[in-house]
Amino acid sequence: MKNMLRGRRTFYDISEIRDEFQRGSLNIGDLVTCEGFLSNYSQTFKPLTFRSIISGSLKEKRQFKMVDGKVIPVPQKIILEADYIPFQMPISNIPSLFTTSGLIKCCFLYPLNFDSFVFSRSQKKASESYDKDVLEIPDSSKPIVVILDASKYGSFLDKKVEIRGQLQEAPRDIIDLLDHLYDPTVREILMNSYFPFEERTSFICLSTFHPESQINLIDEKLESLKGVLFTEYHAENIRNIEIFQTIVGKAVPFLSDDYSFGLTLPGTKVFDYPNRSEVKFLFREPNIFGFYIQVNLFNPAEFNTKLALLRDFIKKFSRELKEQSRKEMGVAVELKMDFVFDYSKKYFLDPRGALNSEEIEKIAQADKDIKETVEWLRKS
Repeated sequence: MKNMLRGRRTFYDISEIRDEFQRGSLNIGDLVTCEGFLSNYSQTFKPLTFRSIISGSLKEKRQFKMVDGKVIPVPQKIILEADYIPFQMPISNIPSLFTTSGLIKCCFLYPLNFDSFVFSRSQKKASESYDKDVLEIPDSSKPIVVILDASKYGSFLDKKVEIRGQLQEAPRDIIDLLDHLYDPTVREILMNSYFPFEERTSFICLSTFHPESQINLIDEKLESLKGVLFTEYHAENIRNIEIFQTIVGKAVPFLSDDYSFGLTLPGTKVFDYPNRSEVKFLFREPNIFGFYIQVNLFNPAEFNTKLALLRDFIKKFSRELKEQSRKEMGVAVELKMDFVFDYSKKYFLDPRGALNSEEIEKIAQADKDIKETVEWLRKS
């Protein structure tokens, strides 16, 4: 029997772990080895302002007429055109958890051929529905969840590695953080870890807390990795919701004064405001705002520049919304940050931080679990 166990296969591709677990060849407690890109980031949080498609680049198209043999533009005849593109799922970084076992980091091991958090349009999904997503999510972008001993293996994040870890049921704290598991897009992305109809357990992970666990470096990092950063705010101190919704477009930066309108899709409450910035701005009725920008995560100069663009856009919008609301409603509306792609960046984007509003506090006080999560994220 010992010889049989000694010769048992232990190396698996990431997708094979799922298949072998469901087949019964792998069990909770088994040690397995696999290779991949170990990332801080995942796409396991779908913001309230998410919409499947949004407007792309904004263009003004003038109408012309012939006058005395010359072609001249028609005054006041400008058509605003915007192409439509799939809306990308933004990335999120789950902060570390302090537990009795140590500093736990929830991270994600992607196949070695993983190269982007930005996906192309799926013709099949586009023909079926536009209310979920229309993204073609490749197998290379479907990770397995890894519970990392951050104090021991934190230096291996964002690198290509070989991991020897123990197959475990994901800790309840981690599952609670991934609170969008009901969402079909998130389920598709996490299909190597999450099987809602599995009898033994619905969520598995690789843990590096076993004494025989180890991580070995394969390569330093990817040359390029595209992803979408985001933050989401809500407005407080609104006196008249109908008036408020009419002034939102007037406050969006980089819009022409003639085109302060939002575009929506049938059956949704999310409005997309085309603008000339790289920042994508979305508004969900009655008072939620999403700000998004695409970046190369492994280009420090670009990352810093894009993060500053995001911050400046939010500042301009907040300032103008306050001014417009004071003018139209007689009271200054306040924006408060709720969610952000990385809570370690919250003070850079907003000196007040996140989750510091009266509305969030009321919700937290009514639910102990929510209160604990909010306090953890505030400290992160």
